[in-house]
Amino acid sequence: MTTRTTTCFLFALILTWCIPALAEDEGWATLDAQAMSHFKQGRYGKALPLAQNAVKIAEKKEGAEHPDVATALNTLALVHDAQGHYANAEPLYKRAIAIREKSFGPNHPATAVLINNLGATYASEGRYKEAETLYKQALAIDEKALGADNVGVATDLGNLVGLYAVQGKYAAAEPLCKRALARIIHHCVNKRASMCV
Repeated sequence: MTTRTTTCFLFALILTWCIPALAEDEGWATLDAQAMSHFKQGRYGKALPLAQNAVKIAEKKEGAEHPDVATALNTLALVHDAQGHYANAEPLYKRAIAIREKSFGPNHPATAVLINNLGATYASEGRYKEAETLYKQALAIDEKALGADNVGVATDLGNLVGLYAVQGKYAAAEPLCKRALARIIHHCVNKRASMCV
């Protein structure tokens, strides 16, 4: 072996050992944020390995049942979901929901977010009845925990509106749409939210 070949080999070997360690030093939250950034820009191929590594690091550092793992699992599920890989997304959402239910309780808004996300996966698959059940569950959680006038409840209502509209159930969608708009208007007028300007 030449000196140059030996040097290249050693460099490659060092990189093989150091890159995983550097990823861990960045922390799961940094990787998760990077994955979400790529996800939001539609760069799923770049988001996927980051999200996978975020899950591994969160599990290693925090333990398999930690709420941070649920957050990382949600990001990974979103990436799979966006690519139409519903069979990959579903168990990730279910595991994340179980972790959040154990950590925060079944009636916490953080749990409701994941329930909504799983509902969206079911809706994308055409599993409308299951999606409706989950959307209604998330809505009930958020109305109870946040209050019926909370603007976040409008998102839950909007999910149901979209689900009913896709199925041509406009009579069921209309009153929910009116409720959602009322919450948004109430929020904008009374809270003077920057999102409404």
